[in-house]
Amino acid sequence: MRCLALLIACALAGCSASPAPRAGAGPTRIVSLNPCSDAILAEVAPDKLVAVSEYSHDPSASSMPVGLARRWPATGGSVEDIIAAQADMVVASSFLPAPTRNALDKLGIPVVTLGMANDVEGNLAQVRELADAVGEHEAGAALVRRIEAALADAAPPEERAAVSTILWQPGGIVPGDGALVVDLMRRVGLQPAEATRGLGQGDRLSLEAVIVDP
Repeated sequence: MRCLALLIACALAGCSASPAPRAGAGPTRIVSLNPCSDAILAEVAPDKLVAVSEYSHDPSASSMPVGLARRWPATGGSVEDIIAAQADMVVASSFLPAPTRNALDKLGIPVVTLGMANDVEGNLAQVRELADAVGEHEAGAALVRRIEAALADAAPPEERAAVSTILWQPGGIVPGDGALVVDLMRRVGLQPAEATRGLGQGDRLSLEAVIVDP
C-alpha cells in the first residue's frame, strides 16, 4: 500500500534512504522519482523539491494528496528530464534502471536510493535518514514527532479487546505478517485474521468467500 500516506496522518514512507555524501547545507534542487519520497520531501524539503514522480500526479498511485503533488512538475525519470530540472540530487527507488544510474553517476549527480521497511520503527528511521540526506534534520525530526503523535492518538484503550479483522485490498489481496499495514492494524486495535483462513502474505481472498463467511 505504498507508504500508507506517511503512516496514517502524515504521508510515510516505506522508504529507506542511503544518503549520498554532501558538503555544506545539502542539495538545493532535488528531483524525486518515487511516490513515497515525493510525500516525505514535500513535508521536509518543499523549497528544495523541483520535481516529483509522475505517480504522485495520479490519484490511484499517489502517496499524498494529488492537489499538493501538483505544486511541483512531474517527471518520468529520464536523464534528460533530470538534467533539464538542473537537479543536484536525485531520490529514487532501488529499482532505478542501471543505465539511468550510470548516467547520473557520470554526470556527478548524487543519487539517494530507497528501499522498504516493513514496520513503523523502520519507516520512522528512514524518514530521518532521508531528511538528513537532503540537509533537513530538524524538519525530519518534526515529521517523525507528528507521525508518532498520530499513532498515539489512534491507539485504542488498553481495556478494549482487539477486533478480528481482514484487510481486503483491491484485487482480493490480503497482507500478512511482515507488512507495514499489519503493524499499523495492530497499533490501532485490529487483530489481523488472515491466518485463521490459512492465508499468508500477499495471498488472494475472493469477494465471494468474504460474503459467504464475513
